[in-house]
Amino acid sequence: SLFHPAAEIPPAARVRFVFVGRLVPGKAADALVEAFAQNETLRRHQLTIVGEGPDRKLIEELVAKHSLEACVELVGAKSQSEVGEILRRAHVFAFPSIRELGAGVIIEAMGSGLPCIAFDSGAQACLVDTDRGVPVELVPRDQMPPLLGAAMQRYIDEPGLLENHRKGALAYASGYTWRHKAENILEAIRWTTGETTEKPEFYPL
Repeated sequence: SLFHPAAEIPPAARVRFVFVGRLVPGKAADALVEAFAQNETLRRHQLTIVGEGPDRKLIEELVAKHSLEACVELVGAKSQSEVGEILRRAHVFAFPSIRELGAGVIIEAMGSGLPCIAFDSGAQACLVDTDRGVPVELVPRDQMPPLLGAAMQRYIDEPGLLENHRKGALAYASGYTWRHKAENILEAIRWTTGETTEKPEFYPL
């Protein structure tokens, strides 16, 4: 109920990218800021960073150093309901974390109608695919900004990609609702008890 798509899709003349997570080295939010610093096209769009942590000062210094105040904003920690509202006002979820076990925030973003950009590693690799986002190769830290920048720029340069991936994200996230999970469990029970003979295949896995 907290993470659902907006009734009306925000106009995409200025694409809004959003990051949600703790501001710690493993989440690599600063790499997104550096991507904006290196890419003149991205500077005409928007990055919102939601969260708090020890890397906040570093990120603020990067924003000031590269004069990104007009396109990068840090809004601090927010409640779940506030995060849901922020996601519905955005277009793309950018999540360059390198250490995730579950990455539930990606499902929350997809459930809000946002395609996702994430490294093709760990939990993210199981969630982000080319029908609902842009998987990015996990590379050494100094190589991250240009790759992330290129992934974000795709949603600016390629007409129709944002809408196609939005539909794919919503379809995929629908498999994570409590109702869908309960139906999967019941289907598994029916098969294991012999009530049905066909082994169930669950989507998403």
